[in-house]
Amino acid sequence: TTLRGLGKIPGLTRFLCAHWLYTDAVNTVILFMAVYATKVGGLTSPEVTNLLALSTIFAIVGAFGAGPLIDRYGAKRALYVALACWVVALNLTIAASGKGTLYLAGPILGAALGSTWAADRVLMFRLSPPEALGELYGIYGMIGRFAAITGPLVWGATVYALEDTGALAYRVAISALLAMLLAGAWVLRRVPAH
Repeated sequence: TTLRGLGKIPGLTRFLCAHWLYTDAVNTVILFMAVYATKVGGLTSPEVTNLLALSTIFAIVGAFGAGPLIDRYGAKRALYVALACWVVALNLTIAASGKGTLYLAGPILGAALGSTWAADRVLMFRLSPPEALGELYGIYGMIGRFAAITGPLVWGATVYALEDTGALAYRVAISALLAMLLAGAWVLRRVPAH
């Protein structure tokens, strides 16, 4: 019944499709960031831990920083700012030739992660009718779980298909995630601003 009713809520189906695409990329980057840093950037295990800790700190800052953006410019615009940060950080990651670039990309990824989660949830809230919040957030959560499956499949298939190319396989895998994120941003463009 909930799924049949989604089309009656302006912009919600489109938002959920966009959410699936960019969440797919985001979840997969989180999952494979340490692998990428080791295989492409040559980071040692303690360096990966430091990079992840730094990124986590910036994720907290990004989440808090998104609040005033959402209040002033709306959740959709704040989400676009977060997605733009993802695009910059993923391009840096793809082009990374050493540890320094990854230490630059990590905090941007962290800030993008925190602000994406903040703006995304607020936009979902604002698109949803108050009387259906519980059931619609259930659908939202379910789509997030599906995104946790498909992204790693894309990553794994890409790396497997290009395993003989070494680090290039991982760069192409990140490029595939970037394409998914851009597709999500494109789908989001016709969601009503809130």
